[in-house]
Amino acid sequence: MAAISLNHQAIKNSPKSSATPPYGKTLTQAVDFYLEHLETAEERDTTPIEKVIVTFQEEKRREEVSELHLNDLRQQLTRFSKSFKERTISSFSRNEISERILSLSVGAQAKINQRRILQNLLLRF
Repeated sequence: MAAISLNHQAIKNSPKSSATPPYGKTLTQAVDFYLEHLETAEERDTTPIEKVIVTFQEEKRREEVSELHLNDLRQQLTRFSKSFKERTISSFSRNEISERILSLSVGAQAKINQRRILQNLLLRF
């Protein structure tokens, strides 16, 4: 499939910018949404996982979670960070995270806990 280059201004000036079924959105709204998505994705691309982890732990401290919970987060996220030191936040795929969790030599509940922590971490950014 060939890539298409869109001129945002030309789309805005297009007479066919009226709402289209089934979503009731105009082409202009769709392009605006997509451009915002690209800008957000670009920002995420440059955030190293280690920085995301530090920010996440700081948020948890501000939420006043227990020391026990903070220690557990630190241990879990330190192991994760060591495995993926040079990576950026948006470079992770769902399948990669699942494979990592499934490969851990721990029990089912520990895998569930790891998945929950990583989902909370990765979905925040």
